[in-house]
Amino acid sequence: RALDRRSVAEMDLGIRLAQVAREMGDRRTLLAALDSHAQEQTSRLRPAVWLWNTRAVLATDDALDTAVARLHDERARRVYVYLMDEAKLLDTRSSRERLTQFVGLCAQWDIEVFALLGEPEWIAGNNTDAITRAVKRIKDYNAGLGAFEPRLAGIKLDLEPHSLPAWEQGGDARAAIESNWLNLLTTAREGLADALPLWADLPVKFFHPEEKPLLDRVTELIDGATLMDYFNAETPITTWADSSLRVFDEKPLEIGLELSPRAPAEDSLAAWTPDRVGALRKTLNETLAAHGNFAGLALHDYEALTPGTKTE
Repeated sequence: RALDRRSVAEMDLGIRLAQVAREMGDRRTLLAALDSHAQEQTSRLRPAVWLWNTRAVLATDDALDTAVARLHDERARRVYVYLMDEAKLLDTRSSRERLTQFVGLCAQWDIEVFALLGEPEWIAGNNTDAITRAVKRIKDYNAGLGAFEPRLAGIKLDLEPHSLPAWEQGGDARAAIESNWLNLLTTAREGLADALPLWADLPVKFFHPEEKPLLDRVTELIDGATLMDYFNAETPITTWADSSLRVFDEKPLEIGLELSPRAPAEDSLAAWTPDRVGALRKTLNETLAAHGNFAGLALHDYEALTPGTKTE
């Protein structure tokens, strides 16, 4: 019912805008605005994908072409590409050239590429130097491209402080991990300034009411986030997706699904058939569309995608 009412309201608004534009003789501007709105709504139905085995994907032309074709087959709108510890993949000329080729091929299908960094040990050691070097490498890589070449579109931090043993100890041990994690986010934010958007992966436990102070501090430092909505049943996935979007209402939030068979069985949809996963994705896209901050689904990870299948 809420979606129906919203549809009627949007139609009414569209008609009013059309009337104003027609009276002003501004038909071209109206068409451009409507096209932009349609593209934005369509983009939210296209998933993001994590890609961790970057060296293997970039190793040969066949592997690279296969990866891009599979991303296109999934109608991906974004791919998070792991650049190794401290983004050292960008250190060698050959790796940079292969990555540039990958980014360019993705751009042909309107797939943006984010740099993915994921080293939990940075948190344990409060290694702000590592994040500084990684951010600098990424910015230098973009700066070295030609004026009209596609670039890395942002940075995603998959650091997961909750995965460290000290987090579960509570008390001073957890406080130290929390402080170090916020230091890393702050360092990345300051290093990037406004050059690129900064996103982070967040587990569902950070959306518990008692974690709101921490979540609020994180929200101030990032431009968007992916909820690690990792369960093997539809009810907790949909429940946490809806409640988290209500809590995280100031920035865009993706809903991440775990597909990898390497993940714990209780966290993964690996045992599901492609049709069942597709049905869940369709349900989530439809039911979460009412949230203005819903940024689409994110699939973990590339290796778990089923070749030759298309799911909405």
